[in-house]
Amino acid sequence: MERRLITVRLGDLNWEDRSFAIDGFVRPKSLLASLGSHGVLVPPWLLRTEDGRPVIVDGFKRLKWLRENGVAEVECLLYESDSKRSSLLLQRIEAKLVGAALNLAEKAQMVARLAELMPAERIGSEYFPVLDLALRPQAVERWSRVAAAGDLLLSALAHERLSERVVLELIDWPEAVRRNMAALFCELRCSASIQMEIVERIGEIALNQERDRADILDSPSVQDILKDPDRNHRQKTQALRDLLQRWRFPRWWARQERFQQSLSACGLPPRIGILPPPAFEGDSWQMQIRFSSRLELSGLLASAQKLASSPELDQLLEQPEPAASTRLAGGNEES
Repeated sequence: MERRLITVRLGDLNWEDRSFAIDGFVRPKSLLASLGSHGVLVPPWLLRTEDGRPVIVDGFKRLKWLRENGVAEVECLLYESDSKRSSLLLQRIEAKLVGAALNLAEKAQMVARLAELMPAERIGSEYFPVLDLALRPQAVERWSRVAAAGDLLLSALAHERLSERVVLELIDWPEAVRRNMAALFCELRCSASIQMEIVERIGEIALNQERDRADILDSPSVQDILKDPDRNHRQKTQALRDLLQRWRFPRWWARQERFQQSLSACGLPPRIGILPPPAFEGDSWQMQIRFSSRLELSGLLASAQKLASSPELDQLLEQPEPAASTRLAGGNEES
């Protein structure tokens, strides 16, 4: 492909044509600092078109910075109009692969662009290892859908508000619910594992109660948590997890609450803990004692001995079964 270095006026570029764009959605602080100190060190790439207005192939951020800082012209690498767009796109992708670290939004867009150029099998074998993406079934198709899902989802990915597993799960959800989930995780700023827990809980509740996921997200109980001005993002996350856990496992939650009430009635010192069997199934209970001296241990053992002969222990161990059904938010019942 024929190319040459020429000086181009920024006003002559076709800024509307973004067919080669791969948006990062994150302010490139290091690049902007370099541009401010040294200017453009690597010439942007342009492609001459039939109407004479060059389109940008590579260097969107550099050219945007020049325009915003009042620069009128810059030296660029101009490819002639007979150059193959597919070859230029592949060169641009290869250049980005050896450049700055890519976020998940950029990786999704690159997979989608590669899907226009070659079979999915080749993308999976040659590019997924370089992109550090897990090669799951239909991964190329799913990442291409992520790339087309809109700026809100891509921005959440770029700012690490959505994890790889979660976004590939959400891509199958209805668009409106997917957008709400992206906004939810931007608000909560929780870890990837907690994101996946919340997604799975909402899906399970929707399936078990035959409700739409949107109804769960829009329920007053959820919205009250998210709009609570007195909770920070960590407190909102924990409150939402507790709420979803209670809706998903109402019997277990009711039994857990009764256990805590009975345990409080025992009046044990804080350094003595009692652990029920997993899921309250079985009869293997545990007692934990934390102490820092012989004298403290002696006192704690006396408290434990007192509990062993008290009726409160019988009440603690003989937890009654919950009612046959537990009413959940929205009037539904889990039986």
